[in-house]
Amino acid sequence: MRKSLLFLILFSVILTGCIQQGLKDNQVYIAEKNSQKGAEDTILEKLNVEGSSPFQEYNLGQLQEDLGEKIPLAISPDGKNLFLMEAINNREHLPVIKGEPDVNVRVLMKDLETKEEKVIIEDVPFISQVRWNNAGNIIAFGGGKRLSIYDTVKKDLVLEDELKNDSVTFFFWSPHDENKLYSEHPNLTNGSIYYVNLRKKVEAYETKEDLYFKGKLDNDFFYGTKWFVASEKDKKDSDSINTVIVDKMGNIVKVLNEGRFRDAYKKSLVQVGESGFGLYYVADINKPNNIKTLSKEFIFDVKFVAGGKIAYIVEKEDPENNLFILYIVDEKGREIKSLEVSGSSIALSPDGKTGYVGGPGWEKVNFETNEIDSKIPIENEDSEQEEIFRTLRGAMDTYYKFEVTGSKDWDKAKKYFIDTESPPQWAYFDLTTRYMEVSQANVKNDRKNLYRIFMELQDFKIDSEGKRASVSLHLLVNNDTGGGLSMDHALELIKKGGKWYVTGFSTFPFSSQREEVKNLVEKYVMDAQEGKIFSGILEGKEVEIGQIQFWRYSLPHLAPNIETANFCKVYLKVKSNGQEKIYKMVLDRQNQNYWKPTKLTDKELSSL
Repeated sequence: MRKSLLFLILFSVILTGCIQQGLKDNQVYIAEKNSQKGAEDTILEKLNVEGSSPFQEYNLGQLQEDLGEKIPLAISPDGKNLFLMEAINNREHLPVIKGEPDVNVRVLMKDLETKEEKVIIEDVPFISQVRWNNAGNIIAFGGGKRLSIYDTVKKDLVLEDELKNDSVTFFFWSPHDENKLYSEHPNLTNGSIYYVNLRKKVEAYETKEDLYFKGKLDNDFFYGTKWFVASEKDKKDSDSINTVIVDKMGNIVKVLNEGRFRDAYKKSLVQVGESGFGLYYVADINKPNNIKTLSKEFIFDVKFVAGGKIAYIVEKEDPENNLFILYIVDEKGREIKSLEVSGSSIALSPDGKTGYVGGPGWEKVNFETNEIDSKIPIENEDSEQEEIFRTLRGAMDTYYKFEVTGSKDWDKAKKYFIDTESPPQWAYFDLTTRYMEVSQANVKNDRKNLYRIFMELQDFKIDSEGKRASVSLHLLVNNDTGGGLSMDHALELIKKGGKWYVTGFSTFPFSSQREEVKNLVEKYVMDAQEGKIFSGILEGKEVEIGQIQFWRYSLPHLAPNIETANFCKVYLKVKSNGQEKIYKMVLDRQNQNYWKPTKLTDKELSSL
């Protein structure tokens, strides 16, 4: 018995020593804490805390005037270094025309004693998040789904190559491990974990940690997000991500509401919905059920600012332009001001009194007066190009409004789409036929705006006469239920009556491959008229060839380029007994040079 007792004591001492040393060893530790509420979790109805303010008062004096257009992002905890951001204009790629503007910056570190400046990060998206680790020697910058980590002691970037390919939307340092950083991905609230000292990344599927630190309440308590299964929560019949309050070691002391944590100020916090739609404000963590919905729209950015006010950005309801609205809300959740801005993210000065908007206007917002102090005039160098962009924005918004929400906007279809000849291109017919053929579930009125479109230009050509344009686009479309689409489109536009219209989807009207297919189509139509193919459906009938359109069969969907197309859909105007009817003929690409006719029908014209 004494030997057994001695063994247990020795084992306990060794185990305790391992735990105390564990976070200092050069190893990655994968937590295996039980998902169910355990002995460590003590759920409290009320927390006797006041919370903390994230803001840092500072006075740069004359230096503030000398900064020019450089934005102060952070001051080192020892007060010796100032971190700045400045815009750069070295883009070689085509612009974003709808959604988060593509603004690239560099980050500089300025020695406040010697006034020496050093570029530490070059050519990254606009920075909207800055956080120090708990030791105050490593600083992380985030923005535009890009994370950068800088070690101020070693004076170098950490995990630079790995982070270039990672899509990080939010992050926070571990409160008990200065080398551990938790991240969030667009579609994964609890994403990768980075170990700075080991230069190692652990994917979400590689760890059993189900609780990630996300924010600070005070020096003893922190916010986190935890994945709960249905059995863990009362009166819940589905799994969900909840914001929780935990101690330094991650033991839950209070379960709050569903959603992604975004920011905190004293005892208040803001959350967004799991898919990024919806903004929810809790003024007092001890009254988590008193939730105020500030918006149902997609939230591009949200932050507490000086005095506990809230600033958040949503898209402006203007499909032809790429503009945003910055709302400022008081501590009771009441709107104080709305400002039109050119960007979707906010960089906040360390004291929380000034915000800078990441857009071409580079707006400087005074959160004490709730006004825009300054902005850069936006000049469109090519007005014709901007008119084309306006048409593209309106057209694709109309197209995807139906695809995502089921809303049929006949007026917008007529405003942005047109059918033309020479050669035949029937974009208006395509869209309106889809309206008539595809049955979508009824959509409630409060869902009308709950989708967002990101549209990036991949290629743009306009003819010498300025009457036709060919455009390639990459689109990401998301809705509030978590659904999304990622598509590439090839569009043809034409100028009629001084206005631009979309006239063709994947028609490639002036390509040599299209001409070759047209010659084949003419032969197949003649064969069909002679009763040689398609069981004599077109035998003896007058047939006119309409739009020739190229598809890919992976979904199927419209081909983004003609080289990768493996199907072709041809509209035919068929006249018989004084009546005209539209048919579709489908050709299957058997090899590089042979397209086989496989289908002829007057049904389901909008699909392949």
